[in-house]
Amino acid sequence: MSKESHYLPDFCAAEVILKLVLVVEFMAIVFAIVTLDDIQHIYSRMGLISFFMLLIVFSSVTTLCLLKSTRLMSTSSKTTIVTLLVFNFYTLAFTVWVFTQAWFIALFDVEIKDLWFVALKFEIIALICVGVGLRYLFVQYESARRLKVQNKARLQALQARIRPHFLFNSMNTIASLVHDAPDQAEQATINLADLFRASLSEVELIPLQKEIELTKEYIEIEYLRLESRLSVKWVCIDDDVEVMIPPLTLQPLVENAIYHGIEPHTEGGEIVISSFLKDNKLCVRIKNPVLFEGEKVHGNQMALNNIKERLSIAFKGDSSLTIKEEGEVFIVEITLPLVQ
Repeated sequence: MSKESHYLPDFCAAEVILKLVLVVEFMAIVFAIVTLDDIQHIYSRMGLISFFMLLIVFSSVTTLCLLKSTRLMSTSSKTTIVTLLVFNFYTLAFTVWVFTQAWFIALFDVEIKDLWFVALKFEIIALICVGVGLRYLFVQYESARRLKVQNKARLQALQARIRPHFLFNSMNTIASLVHDAPDQAEQATINLADLFRASLSEVELIPLQKEIELTKEYIEIEYLRLESRLSVKWVCIDDDVEVMIPPLTLQPLVENAIYHGIEPHTEGGEIVISSFLKDNKLCVRIKNPVLFEGEKVHGNQMALNNIKERLSIAFKGDSSLTIKEEGEVFIVEITLPLVQ
């Protein structure tokens, strides 16, 4: 069954159970204070209420944990009904049980004839508390789901932006090769198709090595256009390091390096792409010759902001993109978390 089929947290997880215990203890304190009529009995009353509520909660979440993969929990509406029934069943069962215990009758000064009235009262309280809790969980789930959908749509929109000048340059290059070098034109067309396929893919993350392959296919297209003016050096790309990355993250950075660092220079230049481990993360660094005197970096900003936003969405702030200039070299560095 899909994880998205219902909105309840995983009641089999220790973290969720711990949070439930804290909520139950807080509610036990509140109920003990509200029903208190003798300050001398506050601790015993609080302990018994806590014990009673924990019995209900632990029994209920254990049952829900066992039922989570069944058809009874296949939709949100079924989940709500089953959860209410489970909690109210255990509330009734343990209410009847404690009313048969002499210590309970003595402590709370109740009679067996009061059983069904008290049971009804506890059932109503359980229904209200569980109903409010389910409503809160459902609202949180829907909010998280909408945010995920929005982020996915935003990520796909950002990913789909292949800049027009690259497309026009590539098509012109392919057109010029069709008659004189048909094999090269065919390979360039295949490479361009791979890039467009990646830009339209709905996959949010791909292995770094796959991204490097796409980037190399892009560079092959640019080699056909710039020839000896373009030199690309790859350094220390470690195949053993497992890292995921949004598709078309490196390619636009290399495209920027070519467009702003290589093309303006008559003699061309060299782009150095390196990677290294730093603080248990992988850093990928791209260096290219700095722009001519008087030129601005603003042309880079759209692509850089695009990538920065995609990294933020994909890794929830656990990645970064930085730019700097060192002498005559422009440097872009992205930091990616390792796959655990």
